[in-house]
Amino acid sequence: MAIRIVHRPARTVYPPPQRETHEVEAPPTLPDGGAQANPLMTILPMVGMMASLTIMMALRNPAFMALGALVLVVAVVAAVGMLFSRRGQAARQRRNQRELYLEYLEELREDLGKWEQEARSHARQFDPPPEALYDVARDPTRMWERRRKDRDFLRLRAGTGVMPGRPLRVAEKGTALAPTDPFMLSEARTAVRRFETVPDMPFTVPLDMVGNVSVIGERADVMRLVRALIAQFGAFHVPEDAALAVMHPRSQATDWEWLKWLPHVFDQHRRDGGVNARLIAPSSAKLGAMLSDELRARTERCPSGCWTTPASSGRGCGSSTWPPRAATWRSSGDRRPARRHCCARWCSPSP
Repeated sequence: MAIRIVHRPARTVYPPPQRETHEVEAPPTLPDGGAQANPLMTILPMVGMMASLTIMMALRNPAFMALGALVLVVAVVAAVGMLFSRRGQAARQRRNQRELYLEYLEELREDLGKWEQEARSHARQFDPPPEALYDVARDPTRMWERRRKDRDFLRLRAGTGVMPGRPLRVAEKGTALAPTDPFMLSEARTAVRRFETVPDMPFTVPLDMVGNVSVIGERADVMRLVRALIAQFGAFHVPEDAALAVMHPRSQATDWEWLKWLPHVFDQHRRDGGVNARLIAPSSAKLGAMLSDELRARTERCPSGCWTTPASSGRGCGSSTWPPRAATWRSSGDRRPARRHCCARWCSPSP
């Protein structure tokens, strides 16, 4: 078996940054019909009425009395016309505000729709489906790209589902005296609810220092998920950062035969037939014996507080290293039952 040394370049695909809450423009308030009226135009009909009454009372001439009556009728008609005009003006203003705000919401939906497509495309590139991991392994810029300090370290894709979308919040400018248009507020909240979640997005689970994780279900479904998780584990994480130990019964050896080719299961401190021994055992007792020195070394520190490994133990601080995350996969159950239980235990020291 040949061993090839891989040098990781700088990472090229990063997780998307955390987006801040986007504030949706506040819906318009209901227009106040009386607030828009000109005070002079309001008192003008009253002045006309008073002038007509003065003419009729002061001048007894029938011609002037007829003129005063005409002025009175014109003033009354003008007052009624101004009343309906103000009501129509308020309705037109509300209609114009609604049209403008609906145009704004339509543009917002288009922008959020484009962002949703871009987010889904980037997520599929960042957390690819299992069938795309072969391309990741062949790409030297992406193979083992995730470092310990990355926030996606040991965060593996378990499927697809509905994930949180871009944070949105509807601004408010309505008051008790000038309430917000309820129709426009409903339209804005509908747009926000539409883009609060994004469908068909990769669903990932964080497996770094989480303790015990069990996968329970139909045997075929569990095996498919476990293979996908381990394939991502091997494609995105370097063996020096994440090691893998597996226990499975001998009756299931054919299901896990492919694991021996992963460098993550190599024991860096023991040899077997001229090559590194594999951290694969048929029972928990035998796997515990294989990991005893490693687990014991993780609890030992030199006087300065550095971690030690079995290889560096006794050499001083100059050769001490940070131990890799240790993932122990335990497979139980047999081939006959329809259900299968698997338990993964992730153990790692806090830096």
